[in-house]
Amino acid sequence: MLTNETVFEIVAKALELDPAEVTRGTSTETVGNWDSLAHLAILERLDWETRGKSAHVQGLAFAFSVQDILENLKSAGLHVDSAH
Repeated sequence: MLTNETVFEIVAKALELDPAEVTRGTSTETVGNWDSLAHLAILERLDWETRGKSAHVQGLAFAFSVQDILENLKSAGLHVDSAH
């Protein structure tokens, strides 16, 4: 299961940000370089971390914020909420 911190780190790596800069509010509207290629990088890293399970979460393709990513992962049973 992924924690918030793991998801924040995945997003940070894909967007070339410091993980401390990533919050639930981080989105395509708040980060200029979160484009389609960066989104694919996020999806690829999530897929790797979940050993292919996240590829079956349909909503992730259209999750353009960290909050949306967390919610989609949680509804698929791949995310456990942690304090952050």
